[in-house]
Amino acid sequence: MAHGGSTDPSRLLCIHCGGTHPPGMRRCPSTGRALGGDPRLIGQLIGRRYRILRVLGEGPFGASYKAEHVTVGRLVSLRILRAELVTNPVVLNRFFREARLVGSVTHERLQPVVDAGLSDDGLAYVAYQYERGRSLARAFAHNTEFSVKQAATLTSEILEGLEAIHNSGFVHRALMPDSVILLRGASGVEHAMLTNFGAATFEDRGDDGPLATPGRISSFSRGPYTLPPHAHSPKPDRREDL
Repeated sequence: MAHGGSTDPSRLLCIHCGGTHPPGMRRCPSTGRALGGDPRLIGQLIGRRYRILRVLGEGPFGASYKAEHVTVGRLVSLRILRAELVTNPVVLNRFFREARLVGSVTHERLQPVVDAGLSDDGLAYVAYQYERGRSLARAFAHNTEFSVKQAATLTSEILEGLEAIHNSGFVHRALMPDSVILLRGASGVEHAMLTNFGAATFEDRGDDGPLATPGRISSFSRGPYTLPPHAHSPKPDRREDL
């Protein structure tokens, strides 16, 4: 997920509170949520073309970084799978399936995938188009108040993104405030875009491999935002996105 820069490149921009924290801090002091990313990757070249600029955030299976394509200068949000998970074929297949799923759908409410691959040193990555905005979670952390009209518009836009996903035959499975980017348009009005498709899977098909067993499929989804009837179901259903 992409956000604006900080004046001191040594400090980490917090995706939870919107502030910056010194290197080495493990939790956001404002929200108590975990920080992450591997600072050793800063400045490194991934896949022979993406230079890591800074950490954007971290999830249970990897971290996201702001990176630049060294040839064309294009900025991307580079999601890198945790190194110890690359050797797990089920996890690796699911990671790249996210790229295929999202890459197969073009819609203004979905963050576009532009590339994916394995680096020479074995890092698995998916590159998303870099978006200059803030997450809905960050807006909530700042106690942002939305008017009824704004809330209705954002809700409608989120539903547009879900409709595009569902019409393509898969479900998001991790819809939450962290999965919504708010992008400010030319008029100054914020618009919603969906991201964080790591738990996405085909509707009514479940997943290949041992992760498809009840109680384990939810390890890839965000439990607090999953409807109880679907939390442990191996068969995805679009209703769990609503």
